[in-house]
Amino acid sequence: MTNKTALAEATSAENKLKEVAGLRLNIASLSDIHFNHPNTPTEFIIRNINRYVFPDTPETRALDIIFIGGDVTDSLMDFASDNAVAYRKWVSEFLRYCAKHDIMVRIIEGTPLHDWGQSIIFVEENENHEIGCDLKYFTDISIEHIERYNIDVLYIPDEARPNTLMTWAVVQQLMAECRLTKVDFAIMHGAFGYQLPNIEDIKDKIHDEEKYCDIVRHYIFIGHVHQHRPNGKIIPNGSTDRLRHGEEDIKGHVRLNKGEISFIPNLGAMRYITLEVPGMAADEIMDLVEQRLKGNDDQFQIRLLANTGDVAFGIIKRLTSMYPHGRFDVANIEKATKKRDKITMRETKASNLPALTRANLLEEWKKEILKLSPDRFDQCSNLAEVVINAIK
Repeated sequence: MTNKTALAEATSAENKLKEVAGLRLNIASLSDIHFNHPNTPTEFIIRNINRYVFPDTPETRALDIIFIGGDVTDSLMDFASDNAVAYRKWVSEFLRYCAKHDIMVRIIEGTPLHDWGQSIIFVEENENHEIGCDLKYFTDISIEHIERYNIDVLYIPDEARPNTLMTWAVVQQLMAECRLTKVDFAIMHGAFGYQLPNIEDIKDKIHDEEKYCDIVRHYIFIGHVHQHRPNGKIIPNGSTDRLRHGEEDIKGHVRLNKGEISFIPNLGAMRYITLEVPGMAADEIMDLVEQRLKGNDDQFQIRLLANTGDVAFGIIKRLTSMYPHGRFDVANIEKATKKRDKITMRETKASNLPALTRANLLEEWKKEILKLSPDRFDQCSNLAEVVINAIK
């Protein structure tokens, strides 16, 4: 037997072992939690995670790994705020639970304007309180060999490089350095083409599904797009809870159990309901609201869209008194449509802006000041520096 033949046979045997190893695991994958969101309360999200994502059940205790694929937070927090205190408390309890039941936790950074590096709190809580959870937090493109389970995992945080071509180049380099042709799983924050079709302006932000499926042996768990729409090996987590009107699809997280993928719904997810009621009478609106709620009036947000002068603008107080656990608002249907279109355009344009981090925030802010108010550049720049230093 030649050396080449022996090497080929050894490689083949290793691949067969790998095929089995990854599919024996119990894995939970979630992302886009968005603590500190302006619409869905943080305490409400935490309640749902404890009830519907990680309830204390035999299935949860049997997990081997939990992957958290970014956007744990929605925005930069004031760490004296109620939301930040609740977030840190949940992190500590979550890590203690995972340590107790020997569950690995792996986290990647999400969109910089959401996460702001605040998932470092997981590391701080684990180390400062000596919790002992098997935890890693990835802020750059990485490959980890988890010897305990004999698997290789690729981690790709959002906007780790200026565009996806550069990201792919780094992935190829790491694969070569690790002498790998495939990894078992990829944990990503970003989007593939099928998730965001017909958006030409952000092509350089879209990952190539064919390339990644070719190098991943089992599954790609990806966050960022809030809809759970699997496509072969690509398993988007979707968001954990509903966060705004227009997100009325099922929310939850993904489980891999003995090779079988399943989506576990968050049955308590906030309900965002948009009702178009132009020209409708008060009693008709009341009947429509009652019909949509179907007797379940615990935690919801209803937006009425009507024409200016319609009775819908005068019945919000009445609806609120009838359904005290919900939130109602009303908007002009034409203006709401225009606002939605503007938001879509703004978000599309924003995707082409440089990724903001703590390191480059002041520099990028100064560039905008120079564009908008060059005559007051020094004054505004000094103020910006004071604000950013206060945040740090």
